[in-house]
Amino acid sequence: MLEDLEEPKDIKSYFIKMLRENEDLAKATIKQSSWLAKYIWDNKRDVLKRRKITWQMLMSAVRNSYPLALSWILDKFSWKDLLEFIEKQLDQMVVIIVR
Repeated sequence: MLEDLEEPKDIKSYFIKMLRENEDLAKATIKQSSWLAKYIWDNKRDVLKRRKITWQMLMSAVRNSYPLALSWILDKFSWKDLLEFIEKQLDQMVVIIVR
């Protein structure tokens, strides 16, 4: 579902710079996670909607991925693995809602 989503290197660079300039603000912004949810939603909205995944579900899954998103930005975790984690979260939510 998310596996072909291109890594947003411009966003990653932005956060690396922000972490150097104001680490507390950068971490708070990364943790807030709407930037990542928006990127995914803007590129995968149709696929997500077909799977019955809402914006709110995506926000929840992305918020849960904060430590991994920060690790991705710091080059300690891959983009592919971050997306896999988010996708697993979404799959679990869909199973719960469908039941």
